[in-house]
Amino acid sequence: MITAQEYLEKKVKGLAWIEKLNDAYVLYVCRFSPETGEELEPMASGFDIKTLKDQQAAVQILKDSTDLLIAEVQALENKP
Repeated sequence: MITAQEYLEKKVKGLAWIEKLNDAYVLYVCRFSPETGEELEPMASGFDIKTLKDQQAAVQILKDSTDLLIAEVQALENKP
């Protein structure tokens, strides 16, 4: 599956979209033949909202940890 950022970049170009399928979701991404440029069947990846929330929580932990490191380094830079 592509990243959330890749999805947004492709979505604004009309190259990706999401559809609901029963209790899950399917992310589709357009594909093209490298030889001819002809559009191929889109790549499909199934996912659920729990997966997205788990990814979001992991990114938040990384952000919070990074913020703490930056604050510590900045405090050292300001120390005489």
